[in-house]
Amino acid sequence: MTDRDVLDVIEREIADEVRTRFPGDAVQRVRLLQYGDHPMIEPGELWVRVLLAGDPEDYERILRTFQDAHEKAIDPFLSYLRETLFDLT
Repeated sequence: MTDRDVLDVIEREIADEVRTRFPGDAVQRVRLLQYGDHPMIEPGELWVRVLLAGDPEDYERILRTFQDAHEKAIDPFLSYLRETLFDLT
C-alpha cells in the first residue's frame, strides 16, 4: 500500500466524519492534501480542504451561512482533525 493509498483511506474517513458532523448538502467535497498538492504545504504537513457547495463567486455568503448553521460543530471537528492528523505525522 502506497502513502497515497493510506491517505485516500484517511480522506474517506474524514469525509465520513464531515457528513456526520455537517449533514445536508453544504459540503461538496473533502480532500486531504500533502506536500506538493499546494505551494504553502511544507514537507511532512497534511491539510484538509473542505469545499462548500455553491457558486465560488458567492463564497463569503456561503461560508457565513455554513458557519452560522454549524457553529457548534466546527470547533469539535477541528479538534478531531488535529488529533487524527497529528497521529499521522
